[in-house]
Amino acid sequence: MSSEEQLGDVRLSILTSPLAGAARGATVLVPTGSVEQHGPHLPVGTDTLIASAIAREVASNLDGVLVAEPVAYGCSWHHTGLAGTLTLRVTTFIAVVVDVCRSLCDQGFTPILLNGHGGNRAALDVAL
Repeated sequence: MSSEEQLGDVRLSILTSPLAGAARGATVLVPTGSVEQHGPHLPVGTDTLIASAIAREVASNLDGVLVAEPVAYGCSWHHTGLAGTLTLRVTTFIAVVVDVCRSLCDQGFTPILLNGHGGNRAALDVAL
C-alpha cells in the first residue's frame, strides 16, 4: 500500500508510524463490541462488526477522524451458556479500554468510544 493509499484510509492501524505521527491531533473513534451469540441467523461478531462499520463510515465523511482497531471482546457473561460467546471480566474490559484511550491521548489523539454492545455500557461508564 502506498503512502497515498494509506492517507485515504481511515484506519489508524494501517498507517506507518510517520503517517500516524503526522495525524496527531486527529479524533480517533474506538469501536467496542462483543463476541456472543446473536441467534441462529447472525455471526457472533455482530456487535463488533456493526460498531466498526459505523465508525469507518463516520470517519470517511469527516476530516481529521481516524478509526482504531476495535475492542472486540466485551462483557458478555449473560450469554456464556451459548456457543461462540467469548467474554472478558469487567475489570479486564475496563483496563483495556482505559489503556487504549490513554495510549491515544499520550500520542496527541482524542479518543471517542463508539459502543456496539449493551453489556459494555456500565463498564464503559466506569472507564470514562
